[in-house]
Amino acid sequence: MSTLHVIRLRGPWQFTPLARFVAESSGDSVRLVESTDGLPPSGQLQMPADWSELLGREFRGRVEYRRRFGRPTGIDSGRRVWLVCDGADAWAALTLNGQRLGDVDGPAARAEFDITERLQERNEITATVECPRRTDDGQGVDRGNRTSLPGGLIGETRLEIRDG
Repeated sequence: MSTLHVIRLRGPWQFTPLARFVAESSGDSVRLVESTDGLPPSGQLQMPADWSELLGREFRGRVEYRRRFGRPTGIDSGRRVWLVCDGADAWAALTLNGQRLGDVDGPAARAEFDITERLQERNEITATVECPRRTDDGQGVDRGNRTSLPGGLIGETRLEIRDG
């Protein structure tokens, strides 16, 4: 499987803060509670990047990123188009044109999705990023050496056209 062509999806990406995670103490444990009060404004940015410049280094929560692109040309039956993301901190759910593709499970996790059959003339990728990733009981997942750093789509996101 060789890569014939790479299309880097660096920008501009639109972003919208969806929720802020606020620490709430209850006995001996701390839960992350979701709040939509006082969210920073939406905007656009170039990728890859964390959200520190636009949302602040202390922001923890859920942010939706969107990027539109056209269908790559010159794709014949022997070639496939893959969406590749080289990492999200702490976690991201990816969709293409409203159809769920899968997850990016961390800053060093590479995720690849064959999107050939899902491509339209005009397309939109959505990445919903949570930092930190919350468990069902509201606990934050350990982020290792990134605990004090802001989240976001910190790895490159690109299309790779490969031999089928």
